[in-house]
Amino acid sequence: MVDEPGGHIPVAGLDYLRVDAKQFDPQYVAYCLAGQWNRRFMRGAAILRADIQELELPLISLPDQHAVLAALDHAHDLSQKARATAQYTAVAETNVSATADRLPDSLTTAP
Repeated sequence: MVDEPGGHIPVAGLDYLRVDAKQFDPQYVAYCLAGQWNRRFMRGAAILRADIQELELPLISLPDQHAVLAALDHAHDLSQKARATAQYTAVAETNVSATADRLPDSLTTAP
């Protein structure tokens, strides 16, 4: 999570970082720290936690970080659209099936 406006105080048990905006985009840092490759550092039974010093952050230029964020945002948008399309398709299939069930047999069987 990124505290864009700043000034919020995290609750006990949460770590927070301050990043130099000239070197890192805070959203990029958040994406990377939550990345799949860092999940191997998670420990615990009920609540998974990681030592923040163990987490890995790929060091790339700020313009490249922005490009990565743009690609991730685009992929997220596509994922949301695909999920919505799947939901609409399921509803349409249910409606078509319900409509077909109400048609006379002479309209639904081949001659």
